[in-house]
Amino acid sequence: MLLTNSVFDVANTTYASATDYSVNGGMLFNVRIKGVAGSSGTRHGIVTSGTSNNIDVSHIDRCTVVGFGGSGFADTTTTTPSRNVFITKCNFIGNGGAGILMSATASQIRMRMIANCYLANNTAWGIDNASSRTTMFNNRLRDNTSGNITGAGNHSTDRNNYTTDSDDATEFVDAGTGDYRIKSGSVIHGNGYGVSDQASSGGGGGPLIGPGRLIRG
Repeated sequence: MLLTNSVFDVANTTYASATDYSVNGGMLFNVRIKGVAGSSGTRHGIVTSGTSNNIDVSHIDRCTVVGFGGSGFADTTTTTPSRNVFITKCNFIGNGGAGILMSATASQIRMRMIANCYLANNTAWGIDNASSRTTMFNNRLRDNTSGNITGAGNHSTDRNNYTTDSDDATEFVDAGTGDYRIKSGSVIHGNGYGVSDQASSGGGGGPLIGPGRLIRG
């Protein structure tokens, strides 16, 4: 499944997730997914799982996932995962669980990669690897209540992941109105974090979402 240039706006208080990529994988590109804390259900933003020995891929690129009661992204596989998961240039902001929660098993035959993402203000961890084999590089992580990265095991967490403390006003254009572009002139501008950060010579970047659809649920 391929979904691009769309906005998900979740209104229900009871739900499992806004999107579920558990069958055959797929790609989300340039999608904004806005949640609510809710009252019951796992209430994740994006869910994927894969247990059969296949070559399914879930690729989430240039997406903003904000305000869910659960995790922004959750791999809910409980046995040996077989799906490749690539998460690139995404924002995971202010979710009630982790920004990204990987599958709770260390035995894997596929890859997990998180690169150039911005993860902040999540109630649990920025990235909870849950012992998964995950490659993480060039991510911005800060102000996640439980901490920035956990469950990495023997895998490196020091591949240009930037964790120096800061705040929304310093690094975002206008977090109060949901504008999570990197502010021009901030220390982190031009490092490729998140949905719309551009190289320093290219300016601040504009909103990516264009003609598409608004999906409320």
